[in-house]
Amino acid sequence: MSVRIFAPAKVNLTLKVARPRADGMHPLQSVVAFADVGDFVEAKAADSLSLTVTGDFAEQIGRGDDNLVLRAAQALALADAVSPDCGVCLDAYHLNMEEADIYDAIRLAGKRLFDFHIADNNRFAAGLGHLDWPKIIGTLKEIGYDGALTNEFVAPVDRTPAAPYPDMVEKNPVDISPEQLKFIQDHGSSLLTEKFYADQMRITAETILPLIK
Repeated sequence: MSVRIFAPAKVNLTLKVARPRADGMHPLQSVVAFADVGDFVEAKAADSLSLTVTGDFAEQIGRGDDNLVLRAAQALALADAVSPDCGVCLDAYHLNMEEADIYDAIRLAGKRLFDFHIADNNRFAAGLGHLDWPKIIGTLKEIGYDGALTNEFVAPVDRTPAAPYPDMVEKNPVDISPEQLKFIQDHGSSLLTEKFYADQMRITAETILPLIK
């Protein structure tokens, strides 16, 4: 048994690299477009995991644990090996960055999908970016997913005068140490006001709830 799908090339139209977080990684924001050229990914049933890459640029593509195709297969294999009660979690924001096809990635997880994180492509509430939420929720229904939809927006803080949400940052934080606040700020965010947070929750609910009824 084998499955073969086309993975279109993804072109970054814009790319914003934020300041590094405490772990040294840089948060990214981008707008992408998919091309008519790309790769074919084929999966075949086997006794063990392996990855073969062929084509004109095969030598430039990693075959180790940093390869996303192999990592996806490893996650599913690990869940199978541990227990029927072990599954994987997918995150819409990261699927948009890392997958050639969000919907095929959801289908690949299938019955092993145990949790799904909700955030738009800009990491704000669902509905404030360009992700196709009707199609995402429709694909989750297609695979029979009935688990949690976890709201996990991590709104990037815009400290410029042109910020669209000038009141999003809590100016008088309480119940937090200077060390904890610095950790959050080093990760490109800050403490959000109750009003901003509640508004993001409301927008997500208004976007997602009609789709799951």
